[in-house]
Formats: sequence, structure tokens, C-alpha cells
Amino acid sequence: MNTYICYPKAFFKAVLLLFFYSIFTFFSFAQNTPAWHFDTYNDKNSSIPHNFINDLAFDKSDNSLWIATGGGLVHWSEKDSTIYTPKNSELKDYGVKCIAIGKDGDKYIGTYGAGVYKIDAKGKFSHLQVPSKSNKNTVLCLVEDQNKTVWVGTEEEGLFRIDSEFKVLVSVERIAFTRVFEVIVDKENTKWIATERGLYTLDNDTRLKIYP
Repeated sequence: MNTYICYPKAFFKAVLLLFFYSIFTFFSFAQNTPAWHFDTYNDKNSSIPHNFINDLAFDKSDNSLWIATGGGLVHWSEKDSTIYTPKNSELKDYGVKCIAIGKDGDKYIGTYGAGVYKIDAKGKFSHLQVPSKSNKNTVLCLVEDQNKTVWVGTEEEGLFRIDSEFKVLVSVERIAFTRVFEVIVDKENTKWIATERGLYTLDNDTRLKIYP
């Protein structure tokens, strides 16, 4: 039977070395870690009407910010801020889900229950409802491609595109998938579509391909 003898001085020395090594490691990590500082804007300290911030779009033409919130659409600029709600604008829904800014400066607004809106450079509103048997007009995402075609992803009715005159929502696909969470456009103008049934691409606006 082996007998192990513990030497108190050696044990204490090992514990002490381990302690100082831990302290040194901690302070070295703390010094190399940047101290992040966040500024917070909410319904208590700013003009934002609701703390649910669903989407943001930066307008490079005038360095302003468009904010989609659960309590309306907010436009922040260096001079002032404007809040669009059903009380002071043509919006029919307080809940703004998404926003996209087109190449011509038009703003496209997706809502929870009132379809999609366009605000042109002169501030004029246009409105389109999502064709739906259940009257579910929730728009989850918006994007403009290189041909200035605007694509609309909905919660229940699949993918749409908007005609050039903003008069009709044209259904593109509602069989393969019904819920479109996001659409992005790459440099080849291919649409990448995130859905509840996988990832799809749309090439040249006609060829739909799935990535399982």
C-alpha cells in the first residue's frame, strides 16, 4: 500500500502561486477588453413612441434615420423628428414591421395589419393591401433589387413583387412556402429568400430553387 505524505509548506506555496496567476490573468484580460458604452433611446428619453424597434433604414441622401416601431413610423433627422401614426398620417396601423429605402428615395413601409405603404420624395403616401382570404395583411420584409423592383415577404401569403406604378401586389410564390422572413439581393440580382420551409433563391425573377 502506497503512502502519500502532504507537505504543508509546498501545498501552501502551490495554492499561493495559483492564486496570483489567476489574479494576473484576470487583470490582463480586463485591460485587453474594450469598455463598451451604449447610448439608449426609448420612449422615456426620446421621441420614439414605442420600445419595440422592429427595423431601421438609414437615408444617405439627408443623413436621416427611419425607425419602424410598434407605435408608428419615426423619421429622425439632424433638425427634428417626425412620428407617423394613424392619427396624423395615412397609416392605418400603429405597428410598423419593416422599412426599405429605394434607389429613387422612396420609402417602403411594411405593417403588421395594413399591408405596405410607399412614401415618395414629396411625402405622398400610397397604399397596397396584401391579397388574403383571411385578411392577414402582415408584411415581414421588404427589399428593392437592382432593377428597382420591390419584393414583399408576408406572414401568410408568400412572396410578392410590386409593379412599377405601385398599383398592384403581384403574387410570385405561395405554394412552396407561405411565410417569408427575409429577402436579400446579391450582386447578380439573385433574390435569397428565408422561409418556414427552407432557403430559396430566385434567379432572373423566374427560376425558383430550394436549398434544403
